[in-house]
Amino acid sequence: LPIDIARVAPEVVRDKGAFTRWILTTDLPTPRTTVAKTADEAAAWWAASGLPRVILKPLEGQGGVGIFVPGNEGALRSEWKQTTGAMLVQEFVTG
Repeated sequence: LPIDIARVAPEVVRDKGAFTRWILTTDLPTPRTTVAKTADEAAAWWAASGLPRVILKPLEGQGGVGIFVPGNEGALRSEWKQTTGAMLVQEFVTG
């Protein structure tokens, strides 16, 4: 990375929302992202973004636990019922 990640506060690195807000202050390419508190917010952002796919991630955690890639709004709403709080909603980037 062209940044010194060791200089980033640990609480920023652990919180995906805080990390995303921080990384947007750099010149690094970053997927379009929002934090949604409800399925309605997530679905509205997805629709307004025009993105074909999104990925939803819990704000805290690691190892892919709690992440899902809904195929449509109905799947998003169904999967959201399994969440325990706000989620990061991001542009799905392959690779």
